[in-house]
Amino acid sequence: MEFQAKRGQPGRRGEVNMNGDLRVEEMFPDHALPMSDIAQPAATALRAVLLAGDLTGRSVLVVGGGPIGQLCCRLARHFGVRRVWLSEPSCQRRSYAEASQIDRVFDPSLDGAELEGLNVVAVLECSGSEPGIRGALAAARPEGTIVVVDGGRAGLDPLTILVMELRVQGCFTYVDKFTEVISLLTGSGLPHCPSGWPRQRHSRCRSSCSEHVRPSC
Repeated sequence: MEFQAKRGQPGRRGEVNMNGDLRVEEMFPDHALPMSDIAQPAATALRAVLLAGDLTGRSVLVVGGGPIGQLCCRLARHFGVRRVWLSEPSCQRRSYAEASQIDRVFDPSLDGAELEGLNVVAVLECSGSEPGIRGALAAARPEGTIVVVDGGRAGLDPLTILVMELRVQGCFTYVDKFTEVISLLTGSGLPHCPSGWPRQRHSRCRSSCSEHVRPSC
């Protein structure tokens, strides 16, 4: 399968909230999401995981179980993370845990104390919400890393970051990761998403994968 990503402009996700307008689609004939639907969130997730550094044999918390959060879990496992945890308030999105190779899911409205005690090396914040970001700060260990994937920045308490000596990394572009992520998706490195995964509703993002992916989508 040919897949080319245009690199004429830096890709940014500000135009569409990938973690918001989601639904569970009916089963596709090939039991997988089309490449045109999965390439952009997968490239964003890949960049987020790589920005967190070498996580081999370590534990990671992903906050937010939308498409990008679910893909972060899967990619983290692919790159050798020992334990993958997900914090997500929606029971529907938590139900994808097995497909996303997640060790345990947390409901932040019920499991706040446990989340604060995780003491993880890295947190990938994919919810874009203030409660999610505050939860990410609480779950990170001293000198840990928090990657904030787009979304809002409310909740990033400067004093907590300084006292805990945290490294906070923004993740806003993705177009430079298309080549690598397409290799993972078309090869055996990262299996396609199973039927029933959360899928973005916006049909204009489903451009023909034989032509290009729109970075601004």
